[in-house]
Amino acid sequence: MTAPIIHRDALRISPTAETAKFEGYAHGGANVSFFWSSLPDGAGGASLHRHPYIETFVMLEGDATFTIGSHVVTLTAGQIAVAPADTPHKFATVGAGRLQVLGIHPNDRVIQEDLEEGGSWLPHEDEDTIAPIILNARDLPEGEFVGQRHGNPPISFIWVDAAPGEGPRLHQHPYAEVFVVLEGHATFTVGAEVAELSAGQIAVALANTPHAFVSSGEGHLRQIDIHTNGTFITEWLEG
Repeated sequence: MTAPIIHRDALRISPTAETAKFEGYAHGGANVSFFWSSLPDGAGGASLHRHPYIETFVMLEGDATFTIGSHVVTLTAGQIAVAPADTPHKFATVGAGRLQVLGIHPNDRVIQEDLEEGGSWLPHEDEDTIAPIILNARDLPEGEFVGQRHGNPPISFIWVDAAPGEGPRLHQHPYAEVFVVLEGHATFTVGAEVAELSAGQIAVALANTPHAFVSSGEGHLRQIDIHTNGTFITEWLEG
């Protein structure tokens, strides 16, 4: 199987949860994991915790207040936050709308330490921690987030918005790439396989595997393409 295809419903952290957890070790060995949270009615979020690596949050829908170390920021759809390693953080929905956020971990499995509010690991009132990096997707050239330029997480990603018939020609990378389909439909070619994907599905192209996709629905294809490297390295196989 050269192209694992997964639906987010199969990755729910519980039967009733609207949060899915993808871990790369279980899907071909891709060196990335993520939480894909979709929280309705302005309720919910993530309680205080930390990781031994940088986490990158991609705001897909709605608004949320993030506490990252001693810094509190409110983010909205289309913004990105990069939280430093070993820094306590949490987020909560703001307002009555749905919140949808992707929390990307540059590791093949999630490593998380859950913390209690008011613990000794939190900064004192007069202690300033490293500030998170906040970006707007519209300011990224061609929708490309390059980890080496923004806090140096060993991941990069492309925020894809493709009209019908658009998509990259056949190519490959020396690392795995994970595709998270948010909206629309796409025809994926990965190795010798061809698959039709729609919103809520995830595809994995392993290292050095030729792949391509094209937006195949009537509307735009919107997805996040995660590269498990701090910069993009692409070998084009078709002219």
